[in-house]
Amino acid sequence: MNRNERRKRLSIARKRASWEWIERSVTDEDRANHTLCRDIRRAFLNDFYSVQIYEVATGIGEVLHLIIRPQDGSALSQPSWGELQRIKNELVGHESCAIQFYPRESHLRDSANLYHLWVLPVDVELPFGLHREQGVRNI
Repeated sequence: MNRNERRKRLSIARKRASWEWIERSVTDEDRANHTLCRDIRRAFLNDFYSVQIYEVATGIGEVLHLIIRPQDGSALSQPSWGELQRIKNELVGHESCAIQFYPRESHLRDSANLYHLWVLPVDVELPFGLHREQGVRNI
């Protein structure tokens, strides 16, 4: 790697460390004129990602659906686990619990380079977790 490449990587790393969100307003006119905007509650963007937040009524209460899209649109721009955690923390709260899941192949809709997080209602506890006290069992 040459000097210019190192500088470019360092510059990107610094930007990622200090990104700032800009909230984009979604107006009633946007919702009326654009089908895809109809259910968006909030929308945010920074130099790396745009995030749309939807409210979804479910049997366990209202779930927030975050759709995360890399700004450059590249399939190579995959957010790291840490970046997804940071997005969740910054946009919906540090103590919120979000899940990402991989559907049955028959339900797969992979038409774009998007990432999805579903944020559970505050009073919902998953029956599993990362620590023994959260329900993980040795098999």
